[in-house]
Amino acid sequence: MGTRSGDIDPFIIFHLVRNGYSLDEITNLLEKQSGMMGLTGLHDMRAIQKAQQAGDRIAALALEIYAYRIRKYIGAYAAVLNGLDALIFTAGVGENDSAMRQQICTDLDFLNIHLN
Repeated sequence: MGTRSGDIDPFIIFHLVRNGYSLDEITNLLEKQSGMMGLTGLHDMRAIQKAQQAGDRIAALALEIYAYRIRKYIGAYAAVLNGLDALIFTAGVGENDSAMRQQICTDLDFLNIHLN
């Protein structure tokens, strides 16, 4: 996610409330300041990849986290579905970023995925 949190432990919200955050502040934090923005200060994957190529270790780690989280979901859904007939990437990154698709599919050999 560019700016949203994705999965979180629901008790994080209670922790934030107990530490003085208002509902509006929590909403802003989880919708506008999390995800890749929270990890890197950037929300555009192209800018994050550019930072990585320039040697930014935080950007490199954020991209690894991004790929890992997607890979984890692919594995979970493949288990629920008892395998996959196809894996289709969509949206900006899915359609335009072959390097990220490759990174996501790393270590998914058990699914017999072949990128084209």
